[in-house]
Amino acid sequence: PLLPFYEQLVKFNVERQSGIYAKIRHPLYIGVNLCLFGVCLIQSNVFTAILVGPIIIYFLWRMKKEEAYLTMTLGKEYVIYRNNTWL
Repeated sequence: PLLPFYEQLVKFNVERQSGIYAKIRHPLYIGVNLCLFGVCLIQSNVFTAILVGPIIIYFLWRMKKEEAYLTMTLGKEYVIYRNNTWL
């Protein structure tokens, strides 16, 4: 389950379609993944990719888990929101 505050924040943004959540469903995860990918590009070595790869995979997995939970919790309203936003 998500933290109650986060769940309320998502519900508020689904209803209002405001802020960054109006465009992206998981801005924190997207930002962290982009930063980690950037670190891999800057470092350009296998060791960094080995360290960062599992973290990126974890965040992608976590996003899927949250999507399922929010779909179950918020229902059709969230499905409509999900269809109108990116990641």
